Amino acid sequence: MKREAPVEPGCKITMQYRAGNGFMYELESSGVIFGVHVSRAEASGRTDSFSVTAHHGRNTPAVVSESGPTGDEALRNVARTWTAKCSELGLPTLDWNKIAAALVAVRAI
Repeated sequence: MKREAPVEPGCKITMQYRAGNGFMYELESSGVIFGVHVSRAEASGRTDSFSVTAHHGRNTPAVVSESGPTGDEALRNVARTWTAKCSELGLPTLDWNKIAAALVAVRAI
């Protein structure tokens, strides 16, 4: 029997629940626990855009919050900001492609 290549560890959602006007997703990737809140942005009366907020750890204040016309775009904006502020804020390096894949799997974005 041919041996398959080892599966690269991914990102998994450990908990999800309704929070305010959206959903909170608690995720774990390579031992790092973090949260992502996805909701419709309602600033300026616009209801066609999304807001994504990322937290490091559980029950921590928001670290990065961005918006975009779609959930996917808002998540990409969060990923760019998180990556840019990693060193400054002491944030862990995350694989945002794996995070996006996990959120797409549950139709969060």
